[in-house]
Amino acid sequence: MAATGRDRARSFDGLFPLVMEMLWARRGAVQVSERAPERGSAMSEWDDKQYYWVVICKNRHFHEHQNIWFGHKILLGETDSFSSLPITLPRIRVACDSCGKEYEYSQKEILRAESDPIAGFEEHPLFRERMEL
Repeated sequence: MAATGRDRARSFDGLFPLVMEMLWARRGAVQVSERAPERGSAMSEWDDKQYYWVVICKNRHFHEHQNIWFGHKILLGETDSFSSLPITLPRIRVACDSCGKEYEYSQKEILRAESDPIAGFEEHPLFRERMEL
């Protein structure tokens, strides 16, 4: 004789207290740390990161030996993880710092990237003007 839905519900109701009792009994055997982890070591990896507006150089042939999956990033300006794009022009011209080629990029091609701090970084003129305003 097959069990009906009502019979299955009754058997589940009977199992629930038993399962809960087993979980509570097992809880005593598990050691739970009440102390928060040290912040200094884990957070130091994130403290020295900065965000930059970047575009990917369109001269793929020149840069393919460096990074075939993600392309060469051209840094445009510093930002943070929340700010919106500070320029409103539909297209901007950017010269690559590595190959020297100049291409036009739309706003959709300008990305935010996380990077280590870069000494001697010089912002793109359009981003420099926005910071002075």
